[in-house]
Amino acid sequence: MSNYAISVDWLQVYCTGRHIIPGDYHSELGTFRVYLSERKTKLWNRVLVIKLQEKPCAVICQEPRSPQLNKLATTVKIENRFLYYQGYVKLLWELLKCLSLTYQGLTRLDIALDCNKLRGGMKVDRLIYNYVMKPEGTKGAISRKYDKEYRLTGNKTPGKNAMLTSIRFGTENSRIAAYIYDKSKELQEVKDKPWIRETWQANGLANEDGNHVWRFEISIKAQGRELLNTQTGIIFKLSPDYLTSQQSVEQLFMCYAESVFNFSRCEGQKTKRHYKRLQLWDTKAELTYKPYHNSRNADTGRTEKICYNKLDQLRETYTDMSAGLDHSIVQTMRFLSLLSDIKHNRHQQEVRANELSRFKAGRFMLHEVRDMLNAFKEAHHAEQTQTNEALACLYEKGWNELSELDAEQLLNETWSFIDMCDTLPFDEYTDARQQCNPWEPSYLG
Repeated sequence: MSNYAISVDWLQVYCTGRHIIPGDYHSELGTFRVYLSERKTKLWNRVLVIKLQEKPCAVICQEPRSPQLNKLATTVKIENRFLYYQGYVKLLWELLKCLSLTYQGLTRLDIALDCNKLRGGMKVDRLIYNYVMKPEGTKGAISRKYDKEYRLTGNKTPGKNAMLTSIRFGTENSRIAAYIYDKSKELQEVKDKPWIRETWQANGLANEDGNHVWRFEISIKAQGRELLNTQTGIIFKLSPDYLTSQQSVEQLFMCYAESVFNFSRCEGQKTKRHYKRLQLWDTKAELTYKPYHNSRNADTGRTEKICYNKLDQLRETYTDMSAGLDHSIVQTMRFLSLLSDIKHNRHQQEVRANELSRFKAGRFMLHEVRDMLNAFKEAHHAEQTQTNEALACLYEKGWNELSELDAEQLLNETWSFIDMCDTLPFDEYTDARQQCNPWEPSYLG
């Protein structure tokens, strides 16, 4: 039996509330001290650090940069150290209560399973290698259910084979992302976290040289927090209250792992659907719910239309059926046709609504751009007016008006200069121009 440890590695929630002022806030757990950080993020203008017993326990972000977001939007992230000890959910609720923040939902939840080997003694790097390198249909090849996109990381040293250290399934926009990577290597090369090593030791995981700890991590975004209870059929949204016990955390991980870590192995079968399912861990967790995603836009009534056409084809083929059976088929076809029309119309309405929303957003942006251009135009006009006034002032103060006699004298001298230039060689013309150019400012006055 292989040992493993399951824990929450990232917990971040979205809230709304007031502008938080740095200072001390008292609670049942102690005094929360709020400090304003100098750093900012790409999404937030204001970052606050929360300390409990002089240890950073949370990070709060406020004042979103995007004007599309609520001005009172706030995110609260519990520090990684506190997630590896019991009571972090109570810590979160106490912090929100003290700071008068209203919980709205989860924005990100990472749950991880750490182990040395898989069930049956299989090595994790061998699992990754067989999944990536062995072609489908060959013995030992491993296939994964659902999307096939992945990103691979590894390293290679001279004289040795390449080592695969991590693999990521899904894309940046996936509702639920899955990772497998060498956690021991990360702690050695990136940042050591003693509290994680303590968790490994408490669960009997070896972490000496040659015994690496591998992590299977599931990252759940806000769009992936819906769950379906397979016993009652009730759909509910995941919240921090489902993380209050270790048993609940393990059950939640296995629930999502059933989908994202669904591997099967070829043992001579010709098709993937006949591959043998791999059970990665020895677990007693009862899976009573599963991730749920309802994409109404995908349900366009096409399935009902296919069934309708198939029944119509069978009705034309078997013309000798009884009247009662033919009547039942006709009634079924009418029902399928009605259902297909309803779904198709609903789909078209949603498509139009989305188009209107995009059009509304475009009009809003055009309005903003127009305001910006008008502001530039007004600023340019003001600058031009100011420049014209400055030139007029300069003319009035520094320009000496010529008399009629002076103007006639200047004109005669100019024509004399032009006649002289026509008769001189180029070098002498240049010297003469430099000596007696009547248009030079010094000559004028």
